[in-house]
Amino acid sequence: MKDHYDLSIGDLVRYVKHPKTIIPSIITGSNLPLGIVLDIKTVIVGVHPDAGLMTVVTVKWSIAKWNGKSGISEENPCDLEVLQKLKKELI
Repeated sequence: MKDHYDLSIGDLVRYVKHPKTIIPSIITGSNLPLGIVLDIKTVIVGVHPDAGLMTVVTVKWSIAKWNGKSGISEENPCDLEVLQKLKKELI
């Protein structure tokens, strides 16, 4: 599945601070792990009639403490930068 962030399952990503956020970042660039995109899904947030859709990206990070207890992390796609796309072979 692809969305407007051009993320695909298998892509190599890193966390980046969204440029329009007003919350100060306490994570320095040297401490940012690499991650592999495991899944991309759209979830319903809220309840009708105020519900909305949100894209959630499941990532496996190279630094274990960035992953949740399940061993993976759910991220907002706008906080991810694609470093390398997964090459898909033509069959």
